[in-house]
Amino acid sequence: MEKSRTTRRYFPVVLSIMVMLFLVIASGCAGAQPTAQPPEEQETEVQVTEEAEPAEEQVAKIGVLAPITGAFGADAQDMVDSAQIAVDELNEQGGVAGYRLELVVGDTVDQRSDAVTSAFNRLKSDPDVNVMIAPYASTSNFEIDLMAEENMPYILSANAAQTREIISKDPSKYPTVWSRVPSYDAYETELPRLLERYDEEGRLTLRDRTAFIVSSDDPYGTTIANGMQAEFESLGWTVTGFETVPFASVTDWRGILAKIRSAPPDIVVVTDSAPPNNATFMNQFMEDPPNSLLFLQYGPSVQEFLELTGDNSTGLLYNNLGAPVDTLPEVQAFREQFSERYGHIGGYYAVAGHEEVMIYARCLEEVGDPTERLAIGECIGQTDMDTMTGHLQFDQTTHLALQGPEFYPIIFYQIWDGERFIIEPEQYANGEFRVPPWMEE
Repeated sequence: MEKSRTTRRYFPVVLSIMVMLFLVIASGCAGAQPTAQPPEEQETEVQVTEEAEPAEEQVAKIGVLAPITGAFGADAQDMVDSAQIAVDELNEQGGVAGYRLELVVGDTVDQRSDAVTSAFNRLKSDPDVNVMIAPYASTSNFEIDLMAEENMPYILSANAAQTREIISKDPSKYPTVWSRVPSYDAYETELPRLLERYDEEGRLTLRDRTAFIVSSDDPYGTTIANGMQAEFESLGWTVTGFETVPFASVTDWRGILAKIRSAPPDIVVVTDSAPPNNATFMNQFMEDPPNSLLFLQYGPSVQEFLELTGDNSTGLLYNNLGAPVDTLPEVQAFREQFSERYGHIGGYYAVAGHEEVMIYARCLEEVGDPTERLAIGECIGQTDMDTMTGHLQFDQTTHLALQGPEFYPIIFYQIWDGERFIIEPEQYANGEFRVPPWMEE
């Protein structure tokens, strides 16, 4: 009986405790459940979690092989600078085929073979480099075969004779390699023919049709010198002297100049094309100028030459193939743009780099993928466009640009008071040939 009373006494307390525990446990379980959110908050949260990360920018790199270091550094820098203008213009327009362009430079130091190979290997190791451009990388253009092995699109602007020699043997082996300059045959023939015409027209008096030729021992200088000698002789001229010197190496020309002064010819021709060497020859020639015309191959087209020679170069003749036609309004506008950016108007390659980038960009836009190297190379080969140099199309057997009045003309210049004047062809001329001031009338 006692036990029954005790149980009855404590039962209400136990029951109260059990109820409280149940409520606590129930409340804790309920707290573990997700709390419903207002519709607006749920929608906002979903928008944040589903927002996509910005897509990584795609880059197409353009490798530039150029002899930044050495005697042709001014040319190489003009090439890089003008190419950079083109890259910046295209990127400001939103890039090409969804790609932002970028230049990567490989220095081919003095055009040495080892430096060319090293620069090529470094550039090709970058997976974003799927095209290479150059003013000239080597003296022999041996790198053309390296490009072919990689199916690398390659646009260059020099050494046409070497390019033709390599490619014409089997053009199908080089579907991605194209030369923006035409055949150099006109370098060998057009100067003698121009002198004959000027004599017939009374603009110039040839005394005895004699020439003295100084050649450098590189393929460029040798090919032009030999071809010019053959052309002079075919027209009845006499080549009274022919000297061959190490390429881009001579600093004292006085020994050769003494031979020239002993029997002054109608014209002296130098085919060593290094601008500093040309300038040294010009200045030493003017120490005691013979009664002869002077023609220097290529070097005078570089701004550095004018700076090194000053007034001494007044009356000098030179010519160019694949050069910008400086009397065209679009070229003058570009020269002004180049000058505003770099402080000088630049030389031959101050336009070439821009044009090479634009040729590539057109094909990247058409193909759409920079890694499709063969397709881009084939597109380049089908180029048919007006440029600042003339109308560009390629010879399919040599991969050289076509040369001629309707394509890329040969342009003759005469320097006068520190300025270059086009004297031929007539449709582009902004000056006329004048007998140099050091010559007897």
